[in-house]
Amino acid sequence: MGRRFGSNWLLFRDGVVAHMHSADLLTVSPNSGWQVTLEFPSLTLGGVNRACARTERPGGKGSHFAMAANTLKPGSTAVAHCLGGEPGRRVRVALDALRTPQIVGAIAERTRICTTLVNVQKGEATELLEPSPVVTVAEAERFEAAVREAAVRMRGLAFCGTLPEGLPHDFYARVANFAKPDTWVLLDGCRKVEDLLETGQVRILKVNEEELSELCETADLRKAADLCLERWGIEWVGVTAGPEQAWLIGQNDTFSFKIPPVQARNPIGAGDTVAGVMMRFLLDGGAPERPFRYGLAAASASCESLTGAEFSPLRMEVLAANVEVKKQ
Repeated sequence: MGRRFGSNWLLFRDGVVAHMHSADLLTVSPNSGWQVTLEFPSLTLGGVNRACARTERPGGKGSHFAMAANTLKPGSTAVAHCLGGEPGRRVRVALDALRTPQIVGAIAERTRICTTLVNVQKGEATELLEPSPVVTVAEAERFEAAVREAAVRMRGLAFCGTLPEGLPHDFYARVANFAKPDTWVLLDGCRKVEDLLETGQVRILKVNEEELSELCETADLRKAADLCLERWGIEWVGVTAGPEQAWLIGQNDTFSFKIPPVQARNPIGAGDTVAGVMMRFLLDGGAPERPFRYGLAAASASCESLTGAEFSPLRMEVLAANVEVKKQ
């Protein structure tokens, strides 16, 4: 695998390190970020706005996914991402402190900063994303080799979000082909994912209603889900539609979920929390509708916090008990 250095870090190749602990679930999400969240009593574009609260934390879909899953079982879920510059160093150090294992592909360009502006008065969140860094050919090759090596050992793989420029368009597919036959593979994304879907490795697709419509080019939710099940052999399609409604559609069963309303403070990272918690419960046993229910409850709990993908397991349990599940 590689040689050890420091404490528990492993050197795979020049410029790629991994701190894996005993992780059995890996989220592959190369396009990372450092998340800055500012809360305002009210927000006026074009004017001077003074924040009343500020938080900083690792951001991006992969970090949110892994942090949410590790809230339930610390050190069990790793994230593979590309990091560079001072923001990248902050992401790596912060995740290490949170006992979130990592595969870090070192890149020369600076990791992006993602800024969330929360408007308390309107209950809205605005997300500002810096341009993603460009990955060189050499950086991409080293990173892919390390991720593929780790993927072989995982019980679960999650591919989340878009790829930064420089990684090959079929990067996800090339990694997925190294998964074991019984690995639970989840996709959380809808753009440029056809290569991955064509591998037949994806068992769960987790998207929101708009993303499913974009992927399948139809606004008919049931028709779109059926297309995914038939075309790519997906076992389950999990669809969220706003904060209070979701569906889990399988080859033979369909479940609807009515989620209890919460006083949302910041919805950023909620979808990633659904996916991370769902996969964590799924790997620990149980029929898919139960993991999805807990994922939805954890996401609702995270919306009550200013910090993305942060929630109390006790609050998750309370909300999960009040999620109404119906078999269609």
